[in-house]
Amino acid sequence: MHSLIDVLTSFCNSSDLRVNFGKSRVMTSRNVNKHLKNALAQLSPVKFASDLGRYLGFPLTQGRVK
Repeated sequence: MHSLIDVLTSFCNSSDLRVNFGKSRVMTSRNVNKHLKNALAQLSPVKFASDLGRYLGFPLTQGRVK
């Protein structure tokens, strides 16, 4: 998580763009241990979600696109 935050910070500094963490979500695979997911959520400025919802009216899938 620290590496991801460092990469986002570097991107923002070099591009003069900003990440809107209020609109951002992180989703893990089903195989991630619950305790690890909770530990990562504590470090992250982005909220964790079990479902990413829709984007421009289309559902964002969780599995393989069929």
